[in-house]
Amino acid sequence: MFEETETFSAVMRKLNKDEPEKVQEFMKAFKKAFDDAIEDKLDDHQNIALLQAKKSIASKNNDRFLKMAQVMIANRNPQEVGASLAQVIKILMERLPHDKNSSLTNMRGKVSQLNPTEIALASMPDTAAYGQSITLIKTLLNGYSPEYIKQVLSFTAQSLY
Repeated sequence: MFEETETFSAVMRKLNKDEPEKVQEFMKAFKKAFDDAIEDKLDDHQNIALLQAKKSIASKNNDRFLKMAQVMIANRNPQEVGASLAQVIKILMERLPHDKNSSLTNMRGKVSQLNPTEIALASMPDTAAYGQSITLIKTLLNGYSPEYIKQVLSFTAQSLY
């Protein structure tokens, strides 16, 4: 949707060309997010503001995971990141056929047992992102019709340019 170089100016050019009705909303969201990031003394305040502003104008039909990923990337606060991760987990757990509450209780226990030091020290090859991305796609699309999945995969591939 946006140019490869993610800058305020690039996004503004794209919006002015393709979605002029969203320009004011984007500028207001950017200003607020920028001021908030400065106030919170965040290092990458310009990129954080850009991500938040783009998120604020995203179509309501955009994937919930894309929005959550943007929020998780932009936020450095552990509580906010944890809340975002919990939202992703809840969405994934909705797919389970049995009692949602017991599934969440079980997942809560598993998350609580994760070893923070082990996670921090783990080294994964850069190429692990490929496998994780494919696993995420398969997990999210499991159970949908082959035609729907074919269309989603096609649009996903096109969106990676």
